[in-house]
Amino acid sequence: MSDRIKSWVDKYRPMKFEDVAGHEEIVASLSEMAKSGLVTHMLFSGDAGTGKTTLAEIFSRELLGTGFRSNYEKIDSSTDRGIDVVREDIKGIASTEPIGSDYKIIFLDEVDGMTSAAQHSLRATMEDFQEHCIFIMTCNYPNKVIDAVRKSRCAHIRFSPVDKKSMKKRLVYIVEEEKKVIHEDIVDAVVDYAQSVNGDMRAAINKLQISVLMSEAGVEKDVIVDGLVGLDSVSDRVEKMIYFATKSNFTRANKIMNELFSRGGNIDEILEQICEFVYSADGLDNRQSSDILNACALASNSCNMGGSPRVQLSNVLMKFALSDSDIRKESKSSPFSKKDVFSDDTKKLSKSDIMKDVEGESSGAKKVKLGTKGLKL
Repeated sequence: MSDRIKSWVDKYRPMKFEDVAGHEEIVASLSEMAKSGLVTHMLFSGDAGTGKTTLAEIFSRELLGTGFRSNYEKIDSSTDRGIDVVREDIKGIASTEPIGSDYKIIFLDEVDGMTSAAQHSLRATMEDFQEHCIFIMTCNYPNKVIDAVRKSRCAHIRFSPVDKKSMKKRLVYIVEEEKKVIHEDIVDAVVDYAQSVNGDMRAAINKLQISVLMSEAGVEKDVIVDGLVGLDSVSDRVEKMIYFATKSNFTRANKIMNELFSRGGNIDEILEQICEFVYSADGLDNRQSSDILNACALASNSCNMGGSPRVQLSNVLMKFALSDSDIRKESKSSPFSKKDVFSDDTKKLSKSDIMKDVEGESSGAKKVKLGTKGLKL
């Protein structure tokens, strides 16, 4: 595959601690741990694209050295999630002695996808072979990992979104390595877009590569920038979704909900944005605010127990529809500060209609139009 079409995400995947964008404290701690050899089981939690898997592999390479290939095993826990996988596969790997190294490392990606029974069995395996086998696990939802693993057996390391300064520095480095020329405004727009999707470094590099290709194809800078800036942030989309819910236009609200999920939004982030909206908006009395916040708490708990995010979020939106309030928010960009800003027909639907929308609306990813010329990313 030529360099021109090879994914920059793969090409510039960090292989050393010093190549990692952001997370300075985590990098320093893991580097020291690898040097000293004083290690423990670890759980990395955070949003997609924040560097969990990358740092797990870098740490493993640093610790195991030349014995990496012989003593490192990676298992996708979201697909191999049952108790039989732990009893037969993981236990079998953990029970064997390391080859030419003090430790063997088992990396479990998305351990929050494992069943409860599998996690309890995993806890026992971690205990039985802890003298020579280290478990490193990642998850998006730490609350879905049982306490006996998350609190009692692991050092829990939380990954925040990659900050803007570190992200831009890495993107500029990639452009320079590729010997490309691109306007700084485009790089800044890519960073702003990536920050709107939880500081996702993978998303930033993908958008950068596409933007460079478009620039080389003769697309004007302003068209590229406008397309990136025009991609609404999560908070903007959540606010529009709430707006349509208050107008009982659940067809439009549900469409935005599906766009949020198809773009990688997670239910906890969306619920947090809804809570922030309730705190800052006018027009809701104490009882109405309490009802909505309580619905958010119940939705979060239900999703952590395996419930459907779309069904739970629909119930929260119903609370806005039933509030019968003149909600206002002092912000030029807020739909609540404008009269009839979305002036399509408002369709009155019952709760059963909402559920039909949730079940019937496709959640497949949509192409994003870039700029006025209909270019697509």
